[in-house]
Amino acid sequence: MMRMHDESPSRDNITRRATTLLLVAVAGVAVVGFLVGIDYGVPHHDPGIPAAAAASDHGGVVLPATNYARLPDALVGPTRRWPHELDRLRTPTPDLFAEIVPDPEAKLASLRQRSERRAYNGAPPVVPHTVDQLGQDTCLACHGPGLRIENRIARSLPHPYLANCLQCHAPATPAEFASVPLAGNGFDGVAAPTEGARAWLGAPPVVPHTTWMRNDCLACHGPNGWPGMETTHPWRQNCLQCHAPSSALDLNPSTLTAVEFLPPPDVVEP
Repeated sequence: MMRMHDESPSRDNITRRATTLLLVAVAGVAVVGFLVGIDYGVPHHDPGIPAAAAASDHGGVVLPATNYARLPDALVGPTRRWPHELDRLRTPTPDLFAEIVPDPEAKLASLRQRSERRAYNGAPPVVPHTVDQLGQDTCLACHGPGLRIENRIARSLPHPYLANCLQCHAPATPAEFASVPLAGNGFDGVAAPTEGARAWLGAPPVVPHTTWMRNDCLACHGPNGWPGMETTHPWRQNCLQCHAPSSALDLNPSTLTAVEFLPPPDVVEP
């Protein structure tokens, strides 16, 4: 007599089905956890809660946080309003042989602006814009070669390369402290000279300031220099060949005599 086939599931089939269901459940929990996790911590505006007053430069409204997915393409930080398009930053090569007409009014305006950015004549100027410096390369990107971007000029370094720019060039006063009165002082600096002396009419003028830390004359007097101070012959690179530096300002030892340091030969010390 034949045995009836047992149609009840075996223990192995039950184990396989349970394992499959368990894996499906684990995968489902993982997917739900992933979707919830990427959105966790991202602030969402609640229409029932009014926005609190914040920084004045945003009109008293708190700006929503940038979504993490859009963060690589977002413009954040103090330089977010600066132009970043390469077409706008492209600078035409200056024409060294273009005619330069001296403008005395522009020269006086440049001297006033230079004095406003310095504690005294000859001092390193403060940084006249917001600073988002992660390294010296951010300064040298514009001020290394010297650039003209639309109506703004980033003048080149007038001195040799030094690594820590902010060690001498202090950043501008933050907006939060703009209204704080500074301590007064009675220090009066020497006014910046307007022109150098000439040996005769038509002679090249003497450099009216020190040449220390001012090795590159074209940084201020070149095509991308200060308005009204441009040289009429920027193609001549050796400026000091004709424009002699001031011996008094540069403390040239050749102008000092031995009598000022040593007693006369006929004087006998006791």
